Amino acid sequence: ANFTIYGQNFGAIQGSSSVTVGGLNATVISWSDTSIVCQVPISIIAGIHDVFVTVNGVTSNYISFTILPAISGLSPTSGTVGSSVLISGTNFGTSQGSSTVTFNALSASVLSWGNTAISVLVPSGVSAGINTVVVTVSGIQSNGMSFTVTPYISSLSPASGPGGINITVTGTSFGATQGSSTVTIGGNTASITSWSNNAIVIGIPSGLLPNTYDVIVTVQGLPSNSRSFLLSPWIYDINPGYGITGDTITITGMSFGDVQGASTLTFNGVPASVSTWSNSSIVAVVPATT
Repeated sequence: ANFTIYGQNFGAIQGSSSVTVGGLNATVISWSDTSIVCQVPISIIAGIHDVFVTVNGVTSNYISFTILPAISGLSPTSGTVGSSVLISGTNFGTSQGSSTVTFNALSASVLSWGNTAISVLVPSGVSAGINTVVVTVSGIQSNGMSFTVTPYISSLSPASGPGGINITVTGTSFGATQGSSTVTIGGNTASITSWSNNAIVIGIPSGLLPNTYDVIVTVQGLPSNSRSFLLSPWIYDINPGYGITGDTITITGMSFGDVQGASTLTFNGVPASVSTWSNSSIVAVVPATT
């Protein structure tokens, strides 16, 4: 950045005269007897620095100039908790020392630190949505730059099962309360039993046929990654529980599907003749070859 020094007796031209900022020579853009335009030295770190003008070996009084750390870009600009972010800018200092990087005031773990680039991890506990990244050097804060944190599903427990069971969705940045956030299974909205920033307990939407479905958490309009849940048919009861070939039995359960279609019922691998089929009940005849 450029800055202008106002004063007197600088001389009409620069010649061998110089300007220093914190002991570092500044590049001169223009020079006159009463004003000098300079560039802030690139390698200077953030903080309060003294500015001197030296003319014919005679040094002026000083004026303090505050150098601000400046963020010019983030890469990437969105991600999940624990992902790495490269912060580009100036005046960060060659080493971290007591300097910090925060996401909405939450301190981030630093992987590497340089005067023009810092690599950090998105801190745990940060909420999904737009977060402001700030670098603080020598107690001086940089400009803020926006980073979008997305919710992340790490696992489902269980990852398969019948309709009617509850599933625990574990991950990050779900938010402390549900609010307007949702969980979908195969695009169908799931019922919510409990909600926290790292775990959600959901119920499987009714009417789903056995299949593999993607589970997605959406927070503030931001969808998470997806995790697969295998919805399987489940037998609860067989009535009667014993008998001979040719007997009619009723199988009760869930997630059988409303119609039989290509679905089958077997006894030790032998297909049975089905008389009625619904999502929770099947009536069939015990095969003669069983």
